[in-house]
Amino acid sequence: MADETERSYPFSDGPGEFVTESDWTAMVLPWADNGVHGHPGLPQLTIQPGNEPGTIQINPGDGSVSGYHYRLTAPKVLTTVPNAGTTDRWDVVVLHLDRANHEIRPILLAGTNIYAIGPDRTPIGAWRQPPASQVTSEFWGAAVDGRWFMGARVRPYLPGAVPPATPGEVIYNPRETGAGTVLLGRLHEDGRPYWAPWYPLSSERMDPVEAEHNADVFTTSTAFVPGTPQVGVTFTAPPSGCVYVTVYAQLECEGTGYAFCGYEIRSNDASGPVVVPASQDIAAAQQESRFSGSGRRKLIPGLTPGQRYYARTMHRSSSGTLTATIFHRAILVEPVYTEVAPSAPPPPGDPLDGAVRTVGGSTIRIPNGDLATSALRVRIPAGDRTGAAEALGIYLNIGTDQIPQWVRKTHFDQYGDLQLLPSAPGNVPITVQAAATQSADLLQIRDPSGNPVAGFRADGTLYAPNLGAQNAVPANSEATSAPSEPLLEHNRAYSIGVDDPNIAEFKVQGTPSAWLNEWGGYRAKSPHAWDPAVRLVRHANPTANTIEIQDEPRTQTLWGIDPNGYTVHGNGTAAPVKMAPVLALGASDPVPAGTPAGTVIVRTSQ
Repeated sequence: MADETERSYPFSDGPGEFVTESDWTAMVLPWADNGVHGHPGLPQLTIQPGNEPGTIQINPGDGSVSGYHYRLTAPKVLTTVPNAGTTDRWDVVVLHLDRANHEIRPILLAGTNIYAIGPDRTPIGAWRQPPASQVTSEFWGAAVDGRWFMGARVRPYLPGAVPPATPGEVIYNPRETGAGTVLLGRLHEDGRPYWAPWYPLSSERMDPVEAEHNADVFTTSTAFVPGTPQVGVTFTAPPSGCVYVTVYAQLECEGTGYAFCGYEIRSNDASGPVVVPASQDIAAAQQESRFSGSGRRKLIPGLTPGQRYYARTMHRSSSGTLTATIFHRAILVEPVYTEVAPSAPPPPGDPLDGAVRTVGGSTIRIPNGDLATSALRVRIPAGDRTGAAEALGIYLNIGTDQIPQWVRKTHFDQYGDLQLLPSAPGNVPITVQAAATQSADLLQIRDPSGNPVAGFRADGTLYAPNLGAQNAVPANSEATSAPSEPLLEHNRAYSIGVDDPNIAEFKVQGTPSAWLNEWGGYRAKSPHAWDPAVRLVRHANPTANTIEIQDEPRTQTLWGIDPNGYTVHGNGTAAPVKMAPVLALGASDPVPAGTPAGTVIVRTSQ
């Protein structure tokens, strides 16, 4: 019989027939860790802000604490603890084993580090509690997924007998050794699990390698050649299979030709098979005899981890009759290290593959007082991105939930420029609503120095350099009072020449019919033989001349035509005098009907 220092249980009879709660915990913990049942990506026992201010909601799920099981079948709500401080406080929601009351229940530990929660507890989430002075009915804190999960299983696999992927688990091939025989269960961006190969970091890491030479080399070859001496480096591909290659050259070419300096990568050494051929797409370049330095950096993926490679500069001319000169050549190879190598996930399920996966209602919050952190930052790689996917996009499902049809509506393109497409012909793609006391512009277009040059003011007034005074054109194109400046103004701030282009033109089938010349003078040419180029219609009750030429102060009329068509003349000092019309007739010609009264008739002697 064993003494009191030994315990064996559970048995149906004998000393091990009776098991205490402590015995049970000691027995279960080695093969059942504390944690939530499930894996990342599932909602079991997650936390989120509750439906009421000052609450935290715990979602249904199962978990284990010290060998005891907890099951929640409906959402449960906890009350937050007010923060009397001036900075955010981290709290932790845990499953707590209460041995005295024989139960497991969720509790909130205020101001507690997630790794210092004590025994008989497992965390299910972290809660950022803002100061009480910053709490509102719309924001009273933020939840962070801090769940611990049950221990991951490690299982062998054989070719053709791979178990379904589970995030957090590990499988290995017992028949092989070396990198790539261990697979990690990972969660794809669209929520599906898959196996990804894991490459342990080598204790001997590859350092960047470089080579350069300033010997002048000349070529008229239109095919890439290495030149003499060759400029190359030998390197071993890192576990990721990716390296950055940078080539730099000082070069020029005769005439209008181009000089190119790129590189190639071969297996083993200079005589090995080509893996990455030389191309002008990955080359530095320079046109004509304009001596200049040029460089090109590019990520090269797909190399075999542990394989030895040789990279060397290659150069050529764009023409067999024009000499390209390379004065200096340099090449740099930098390894890319990642613990988990890239691998192909399951076939994509929708156009959103590759995005950072979140859920509706997600919030990005910058900590109080933080003036240096961006809420969201998208870094776009260097180089030609013609044809690349957008940097950030918003897609609308115009199909159904069962058969989605995603259409891109608003996006920032491959260079970060904003592009808009209305979701429907009757929808407004951009709406700017002014504040009740809006004083600043609603929209601005600025010059390279940041100065506003065009835009919409607070009242909707449009201003721009070609619209005259900045505050002169109301949004509805109707002035209800005299403007302080011209409604339409165009200033040519240079010396005008007779050959300068017209300010404005109206055309009929490409031929000008009316225009304002280089200084604003009106010109016209009728496109019809029967229609005058200029026609003036007098007022119904005229009191002034229809046409006038005035002196510079605009005080006297020098010449004009009165409302009845009579010519008027003035000497610049007195009112103009109406001149009688003169009609020349033959000696016996009759006076035409309609001749105005007062007409002076002059007859010839014959």
